[in-house]
Amino acid sequence: MKEDGQEAGPSSILLPCGGDAGRQRRVVPYTLSSDSLNHPPLSPPLTSPPQGEKGRAHAAPPRSPTPRQAVLIIGLIVLFALWLGLLPLADRTSFSVHMIVHMGVVAGAAPLIAIGLSGTRFDFTDGRTWLTPITASVIELFAVWTWHIPALRALSETSPIIAVLEQAIFLGAGLTLWLSCLGGAASGRKERRLAGTFGLIFTSMHMTLIGALLSLSPRPLYGEGEVSCLGVPLSALADQQVGGVVMLFVGAIVYLAGGVGLLARMLNAPVPDR
Repeated sequence: MKEDGQEAGPSSILLPCGGDAGRQRRVVPYTLSSDSLNHPPLSPPLTSPPQGEKGRAHAAPPRSPTPRQAVLIIGLIVLFALWLGLLPLADRTSFSVHMIVHMGVVAGAAPLIAIGLSGTRFDFTDGRTWLTPITASVIELFAVWTWHIPALRALSETSPIIAVLEQAIFLGAGLTLWLSCLGGAASGRKERRLAGTFGLIFTSMHMTLIGALLSLSPRPLYGEGEVSCLGVPLSALADQQVGGVVMLFVGAIVYLAGGVGLLARMLNAPVPDR
């Protein structure tokens, strides 16, 4: 042995070779020193990235909304702007204000929301074969004509509960119509587009009819005094005529454009190979 502080010379490991106990084999020599015994080599420390970089490395990138989700968000914004902005702040006795909100709900917010919900689990027309576009258009007809009876219109102007019920029925009827035309199961969608074309054109016709009747009426049907339409004073007859014109043009343009768009998609659809 060597004294402390002195290095040991080269040494070797001797192992038996095969079955012969007398034969030994020299293996790789190594050098043993006191420094290597007292201070074994340390592995280099593991370096970790800074906290900011680590967080950025593991953080998932923000997901942007899909086009369908963006349309749904826009539809909800339009709906809440009408219900929480225009309707409570405007003159509730104004028929033209009522018509702006009504057409904004059924022909503005409803189709946008229906595009976002079509084909999802919130599409309540999926699986209901009886809820065809023609049936939904008839439901829309009854909802619109019923709530424009003068007695119900006056009740809606004076009772907030009736007004909420009226708007809920308008939204429900509008969503039912647009979802029956745009949504539902993937199977049979081509046939639904054809039925949706007729349903939307039929809705455009009865919207145009009631708008023309209100615009051409020789006497006011809703109230008698002067009202304010978005700050503009109008007589009862002029207010009714403005509301009829809004229904006439918006109903004719939106529903007719929707029907023509469905028809164009059906005609441009690729023909399946046989």
